[in-house]
Amino acid sequence: MKILAIQNFMRQRDTGGAELLCHDIFTGLARMGHSVDVLTAGTAKYEERYRVEPLMSSNPRVEQRRQMRTLLAKLRWMGVARRNYRIVQQAVRKHRPDVVYVHNLEWTTLSPLAAALDMGVRTAVHCHNHYYGHYWKHHRHSPSLVQRLSHTEPALERARMIAVSQAIARPLAGHGFPPDRLQVVYNGLPDEILDGAVPAQRERKLLFVGAVSRHKGTHVALEALALLRDQGLVLPLEIIGTGRSARYQGQLVTFIRREKLGKQVTYAGALLRRDVWARMRTAEIVLVPSLCLEAFGLAAAEAMACGAIPVVSDRGALPEVVGDNGFVAEPTAQAFAGAIRSAIGLTQQEKQERREKAREHVRGSFRLSVMVAQVEKVLMAV
Repeated sequence: MKILAIQNFMRQRDTGGAELLCHDIFTGLARMGHSVDVLTAGTAKYEERYRVEPLMSSNPRVEQRRQMRTLLAKLRWMGVARRNYRIVQQAVRKHRPDVVYVHNLEWTTLSPLAAALDMGVRTAVHCHNHYYGHYWKHHRHSPSLVQRLSHTEPALERARMIAVSQAIARPLAGHGFPPDRLQVVYNGLPDEILDGAVPAQRERKLLFVGAVSRHKGTHVALEALALLRDQGLVLPLEIIGTGRSARYQGQLVTFIRREKLGKQVTYAGALLRRDVWARMRTAEIVLVPSLCLEAFGLAAAEAMACGAIPVVSDRGALPEVVGDNGFVAEPTAQAFAGAIRSAIGLTQQEKQERREKAREHVRGSFRLSVMVAQVEKVLMAV
């Protein structure tokens, strides 16, 4: 099968959960004998198993939507979207794919998806976030002038949708998306994360893994840490990840200084995936205090696979992914501090039982090989 995959951005660095997941899927499909070409706004490819064409433009990104309120910004985006539309048309003519496989992470994918559907190509959309559910609910019946002129009004009902969780599927189904064209396929983790046993004796420390940003709740982790310290429970916290907002990171630094948390907090920055897993295998707790509606929550699944106890927010799919294998709390300092205290307070036997049960949960629900096989089945049935 010839697959033309569209992904907003691909980088060669081994960072970025969604990009790594796409890399794993594309590699898996190529290993199964399919021809995979990836159309992207990125600049490099991961390996030779699939081909990458960095032709599209990725601006504006999701977090830049507020900048599109001016007429100049709207005109600029209209030009970018029309260019991406034409690029996809050219790519379809060049590659003559059996199916177009779109990964939606940002606005970048709307006009390419419209191009594929307008050309009559069988098309599947892998929904990693809530954006297409929002689009289906609010825009499909009354597209704006900008949408019409920029070709950002794809006929989603003609595509087959893959939702990464029930949290993504429910809004689509609830607003009338055809149920026979919607399927939940959970994200998968590579088998190597489950190789070997996990140590029972672990460092009494917390990990935060993810983008250092307000919507990921980095400040909630720090506020909970300070509250626990004031209550007499002093724990180290390591932050793994990077952020784009210098202002937000400055606020975090100011908070750490004001609360005198300098000796408790370390910042590791961006790490390779295997190095993140190594730290998860030694830490007792991994924090995912997201304020946003998480579509899945790879960090929580990785934590369970590595034997760390996940303490996650009650937003989006995080409770669905964790189940009863971790602790779920409202993303506030008080709630997270209480959940961390409960996790720390488990006996060693209780912690080990949770680890074993969580790893079995991952083996049964979140294996990459199973995910790729399910994606292949959907693509062949479009």
